[in-house]
Amino acid sequence: MSVKDVLRYGLYYALAYVGVLGLIFVSATIIAVFYEFRPSDLSIGALITAALFTYLRFLKDKVRLPTSREYWSLVAVGSIIVLVIDFTLASLVIQSTQDEGLDTTAILIMIGFPLLKGMVGNMVFFRRGGFGKRTLEQIEAKQARLGPPAAAPSNLMSLHDIGPFLVRYFAVYIPLYALAQWVSATKDFTGEWVLSFAVMIVAATSAFAYVVRHLGRRPTRSEYWLLVLTSAVSATVFEFVAKLAFDYYRFNGLPDFGTWFLYMLGGVVIYAAVHAIVYSRPVAWLVRPKARSA
Repeated sequence: MSVKDVLRYGLYYALAYVGVLGLIFVSATIIAVFYEFRPSDLSIGALITAALFTYLRFLKDKVRLPTSREYWSLVAVGSIIVLVIDFTLASLVIQSTQDEGLDTTAILIMIGFPLLKGMVGNMVFFRRGGFGKRTLEQIEAKQARLGPPAAAPSNLMSLHDIGPFLVRYFAVYIPLYALAQWVSATKDFTGEWVLSFAVMIVAATSAFAYVVRHLGRRPTRSEYWLLVLTSAVSATVFEFVAKLAFDYYRFNGLPDFGTWFLYMLGGVVIYAAVHAIVYSRPVAWLVRPKARSA
C-alpha cells in the first residue's frame, strides 16, 4: 500500500474517530440522565466505529481483503491516531481541572494506555475474518448487479470552485447570523440555537442551489462530501471567531483553551450533520438544474 493510500485511510479513520467522539460528547448531557458514561466508553465506541468504517472503505476501494503488509499499515496508522487524539483530549481535560503539571508516571499512562488500546482494538477489527469475507462477497455481488460504474462528469468540482460557493454561502449567512444575534440580545429570546440552525439551513440551501444550477446537474458523491466538509468547517470557524469576539467584550476575557477545543470539535460534527441533510439527495431533487447549452 502506497504512502498516499495510508494517508487517505488514515484520514478516513481520523474523521470517523473524531466525529463519533464529538457526536457522543454533544449528546452525553441528555443521555447521562439515563446512563452514566465513562471516558473509556466514548473512546472505545469511537475506535470500533472508526476501524469498521475504514475497513469497509478499504474493501469497497480495493474489492479484496488486505494483505499482511496492508493489515499492519492500517493497524499502525489507526493506533497512532487514537494515541494522538486521546492524549490531546486528556491533556486538555487535566489542564483545565488541575493547576499542577503532569508527572512522568501520568504522561507514561496517558501514552501507554491509548497506544495499547489502539493496537489491540485495531488488530481485532482489521483482521481477515469471516466478516471481511462476507462483506467482500456482498460488495462483489452488488457491483455485478449494477454493472460498470458510470463515466464521471466532465465538469467535476474542485477546490478552485469552492470560492464562489463560499462567497454565496456567507453572503446569506453573515447578515442572517447578525440578525439572529440581535434578536437574541434585544428581544430576550432563549432559543438562540434554533435561530442559528435556521440561519445555517437557509444559507446552505441558497449556496447549494447555486452549485446545482452552475453545474447543470446534482453533485456526485465526492462533490457532496466536499461541500459538506467545507461548509461545516467554514461555519464552525466563523462562529468560533464571532463567539470569541463576543465573549471577549462581554466577559472581558477568554475561556480556557480546552473549552474552545471541545466547542470546535462538537461544532464541526453537528454542522456536518446539518449540512449533510441539507445537501442530501431528497433535498437535491427539489433544486432544478439549469440547462447547459451545448
